[in-house]
Amino acid sequence: MAKEVSPAMSARPQTGLDRLLGPFVRNWLTP
Repeated sequence: MAKEVSPAMSARPQTGLDRLLGPFVRNWLTP
């Protein structure tokens, strides 16, 4: 799921939610 959300976030404009989840998802995906 996270793999699908990551590209979707980058594609669409950064919203308040994306700004909060962006760093969290990156930190979660990166080892």
